[in-house]
Amino acid sequence: MHKKILLKGLLYGGLWGIAEATLGYILHLIGFFTGFRSFSGFIMYPVGIFFMYYSFVETGSYYTILLTSFFSATIKLSNLFFPFLPYYHTINPSIAIILEGLSSYVFIRFFETKGFLKNILRFSIASLFWRTLFILTLTIIGENRIKNYLNFLFLESFVNGIIAGFMFDRMKNLKIAEFRLNPILFYSTGILTQILFAFLIWKF
Repeated sequence: MHKKILLKGLLYGGLWGIAEATLGYILHLIGFFTGFRSFSGFIMYPVGIFFMYYSFVETGSYYTILLTSFFSATIKLSNLFFPFLPYYHTINPSIAIILEGLSSYVFIRFFETKGFLKNILRFSIASLFWRTLFILTLTIIGENRIKNYLNFLFLESFVNGIIAGFMFDRMKNLKIAEFRLNPILFYSTGILTQILFAFLIWKF
């Protein structure tokens, strides 16, 4: 069972990490150059919930949620090799991913709800919880660059709740496809792919 938990954490953490290092990078890039920083905030936490929940369902262990977020955060760090964005656009999201895992662990394990509206409320609060921890963490380490607290804490949390609530209500009725991949090989390939992608961006 412990091996399965580790391997599923690697697999779903790898999938989430690749999404964070590609789609997340693009959304942060758009936000950096347009000034509208909420693109990634609206979308990426629900993406994380998708992978964290499936990792839990396939193992029956809530601890897989934490492992999935940890492995995702390590792949996200590959964005440090990417151009155009300051380092904190990689470090801060990696911290956020870990806190998202902690918050999701708490709210999936201890606050089970049924129904669309209740799930909206649950994941809105879960998002508000990790965002509050995120602000406190950045303040402690001296990296707090958030300018619009109301937008970050409440608007993005509410949008997260709507997307995640809608998605979660349907995820529980889906038959999960069995991934026949070697999780360790997949995770390693994910990291190498991101580094290669960064090299190509720098070169061309």
